[in-house]
Amino acid sequence: MNAKPFAMIQYPFALSREEALRIVTETTREAIRFQEERITHAECFEEEIKMRESRIKQLQHYLQSARSFIRSDRWAGTLPFG
Repeated sequence: MNAKPFAMIQYPFALSREEALRIVTETTREAIRFQEERITHAECFEEEIKMRESRIKQLQHYLQSARSFIRSDRWAGTLPFG
């Protein structure tokens, strides 16, 4: 995913690691559910299904990267965005 980590979440307030992990995890999981619903509830062409599957993989990678960042020493209590 070319976007910077946390670009999809704009939350400028100080957070504990646990709060940040929960926000990032729940937001990303909801984005994945949205993509899955688009695949199952729509009459998608094969190209669209592949595109949505690719987005799901990107979101999963994003979540893994975000969790690693939050658990690292670089965590400063806010989600960097933009």
